[in-house]
Amino acid sequence: MFQKIVESSRHSRSKYLGPISSFLLKLGVTPNMLTTLSLISGLLSVYFLFDNYVYFIIFGISHLILDGFDGVLARRTKETITGKYFDLITDNFIAVLLLIKLGYYLLDFYPYIIAGLYAIAIFFHVTRDYPTWYLRTSSLAVLAVATFPGFPYETTLLIIGYLTAGVVAVYSLVMQLQHVIKKIN
Repeated sequence: MFQKIVESSRHSRSKYLGPISSFLLKLGVTPNMLTTLSLISGLLSVYFLFDNYVYFIIFGISHLILDGFDGVLARRTKETITGKYFDLITDNFIAVLLLIKLGYYLLDFYPYIIAGLYAIAIFFHVTRDYPTWYLRTSSLAVLAVATFPGFPYETTLLIIGYLTAGVVAVYSLVMQLQHVIKKIN
């Protein structure tokens, strides 16, 4: 089911972003260039998290848009293994950094543990191609709401957000363990 949602999302992005990606290709823009810009935007988004809401939103949205375009561009050209892993690692690196910054902001060690568990799940996904769920987009959405100036339940929503991320990280590790057990049998 999750894979169907991902494929449907990819198809929609390719359909609607196709004309813009054609223009970018004519300009000589490569998917890895967009991934690099996405990484820079994501890092700036993490940097401004909890310090400047407007910049956090601007860079967070630009990170997601650039990430959407890099995939569309990659599908219109020849996808490379390097580009695939560069994009995957970039996206998940931002998710881990968001959790680390959340732990720092809340003075709580649980987000650090969750970031570590998620990093382990991503490591096995990248090195062994084990299944996993991703956190980045949902993490940015929760943080956009929770850090909105004057939002009354900021701490509560942030805690719910990192606990949800923890469930995703543990679920990913359990899926991976199940995958290994199936291979053994």
